Amino acid sequence: MPYIRCSACATKHLPVASTCTRCGHLLTLPSALRQLSTCARCDSVVDWHLTCCPWCGALRSFLRRYRELLLISISRFVQLR
Repeated sequence: MPYIRCSACATKHLPVASTCTRCGHLLTLPSALRQLSTCARCDSVVDWHLTCCPWCGALRSFLRRYRELLLISISRFVQLR
């Protein structure tokens, strides 16, 4: 499951969270899903144009398209029900 990180304290959260449970900072997920990807090493959502993950330092080859992963995870969830 892809995670978004708090920009203030770097705590991982699910994409549906609105505030950080640790520090109370507002979490924002960019609306342009086509420009997002996830890191295969730490599962954080990052911008696609970055050459490495800002959280764990993984190179671009570790970054995956967020939209594709979101659609796959939704379809798996629906199949389990």
